[in-house]
Amino acid sequence: MPDESTRKALALEYCRRMNAGDIDDVLELFAPDVVFEDPVGSGEQTGLEALRAHITRALVDDRATERPGTPVAAHDDETVVMPAVIELRPRSYPKRVQISIIGVVRIGPDGLVHDLRALWGDSDVTVLG
Repeated sequence: MPDESTRKALALEYCRRMNAGDIDDVLELFAPDVVFEDPVGSGEQTGLEALRAHITRALVDDRATERPGTPVAAHDDETVVMPAVIELRPRSYPKRVQISIIGVVRIGPDGLVHDLRALWGDSDVTVLG
């Protein structure tokens, strides 16, 4: 199992790769059967192709950037939790949007993300000028 520092580094690497904007580079961090939900409650999706579509929307349509907080590792040898602020500049909306989230990531023994959950609610969204 990846140790705590490796799990924390992977969570930060995800944000770095998202900000770099290379979708294939981001997807290299995920297991083929990845399960993700963003936001939790919106419905689970499974697999790299579903994740590719989600990330493409975020990076291309919404022009998302991520400002990570400090990751925290759990004692279960697989989970890391990280706060982040996501800024969207949607092509279909004239204003920027900021979302404060908590990401919950489960990393398998292979060092890949197997489960990704983004926790945020309506009160965590701010419309910027």
